[in-house]
Amino acid sequence: MNSLNRRDMLVAFSSLAALAALPGVGEAQGAGTAGLQEPIRDQPPNPVRARAQDQVLRQQEAEFEAARRKVLDSAASSAGGGETVLSVQRTFRFEDLKVSKSANGEMRAVTKGVLPTGESVELHETSLLPGHMPHPAHKHRHSEFMMVREGELEFDNNGTPERVGPGGVIFAASGVMHGLKNVGTTTAQYFVIAIGRETPAQTV
Repeated sequence: MNSLNRRDMLVAFSSLAALAALPGVGEAQGAGTAGLQEPIRDQPPNPVRARAQDQVLRQQEAEFEAARRKVLDSAASSAGGGETVLSVQRTFRFEDLKVSKSANGEMRAVTKGVLPTGESVELHETSLLPGHMPHPAHKHRHSEFMMVREGELEFDNNGTPERVGPGGVIFAASGVMHGLKNVGTTTAQYFVIAIGRETPAQTV
């Protein structure tokens, strides 16, 4: 039995040796490493393509600037000299804002004018004393966004009261009754962004 096992083992080893000698078998054994491809290296930049792309970008910038100037000229014309065209970036420091005081609190005007895209805008910040309203409920042609910074406000949404706190935003639509009241115990502060022109002919 032992001699038979030895004979079988010799036959098996001979078969394995023959297989290893066949074409392609040795290569398959090294497929774990030989099959890996060299990493694709970045191609050198194409100067012709880079110049063409740069020319396209410059042309687009020139076209944009020409269109921007056209819009600015149109906005200045529509303003008729009575409105400032808001086309220059800047900051507005709180301590530099002009203060208007009343029995209800204070208002600080920030800016007013017409954007290059044609919209008329006005921005101010209001400090409203507890229990007070800036004015009775009303409606007007322009729209308004009001962003609450501090305090608790009650928004009169066409007769329906809605409470808004710090971080909240109120939208007053064109031609819809709305009002505001400080229902908290501290001074409320909020910003108003008015969008749209208001003339006697357009007043609702």
